[in-house]
Amino acid sequence: MRDIRTVKKEKQRLFMILGDLYTEHKPLDNKHPAGKNTECETCQQIVKCSDVIAKLEKELLSLQAKKVKSEKKALASLEYFEPAPKPPRRNSIKKKWSIYHVKTKEGKEYYYRVLTKAGLFKDFEAGEKSSLNLTLIPESDWETTYLESGKNGVVSLLTISLKDMTGRVGEKDYSQIKSIKACTRKESEDFIYYDGDNHDEINAFCEPFPAQRTKKGNKLQIVTKRGSFSIEPNTYLTKNILGRLDSYDKEEFELLYEIAEKKAWISL
Repeated sequence: MRDIRTVKKEKQRLFMILGDLYTEHKPLDNKHPAGKNTECETCQQIVKCSDVIAKLEKELLSLQAKKVKSEKKALASLEYFEPAPKPPRRNSIKKKWSIYHVKTKEGKEYYYRVLTKAGLFKDFEAGEKSSLNLTLIPESDWETTYLESGKNGVVSLLTISLKDMTGRVGEKDYSQIKSIKACTRKESEDFIYYDGDNHDEINAFCEPFPAQRTKKGNKLQIVTKRGSFSIEPNTYLTKNILGRLDSYDKEEFELLYEIAEKKAWISL
């Protein structure tokens, strides 16, 4: 019997083939819907590919059910032994890092990532410490504060905070003439909200890629040339200038995008 990973890889491969078949059939859509004409060779291939994918989905459900059953059985055999939880080691407690903006008496400016204020004083003489102007950068500003990173690139303090860097992590370059900022998209992107009922609108938005309903809940499976993914109700779909699709939940969408204006026309 095949394992779950093998079946999933086979299913993924067939979804890619199915996406290519729908693209191939697109010029014939005005004559008949995809997969509906028994005399059309492409339609026959779409039906056959869809049938095989459906069988693979059933096989996956069966394999996953067996896996859950096996895991429950293994857990049941261990019920007699329940080890007492160990107290966390002192050095395993997550350290709280801070980022400071430091300005010297001479006007030089730096960023430091340290555990305590004492960690940034090691780079300065004893007589300089009292003249330093220290400002704690709140975590809410880390994502919007940028430093130059290599040639023609920028990196945020948030990205720096995720690296294992301590001490001085940035300094102001007074020879810099041009200011730097994060890159932004050249053109606005289209987006649509999937509420669980607007299947036709989602299908039109995803063209030329198919968006098919799955057997699990009210999810949609979207097959693109770059791979396939599924979405569930309360999900945003975006399409960029290249026609690439991405999906986000409400929180992710609001973090990444800001709707600039409301249009007067309503699509029907």
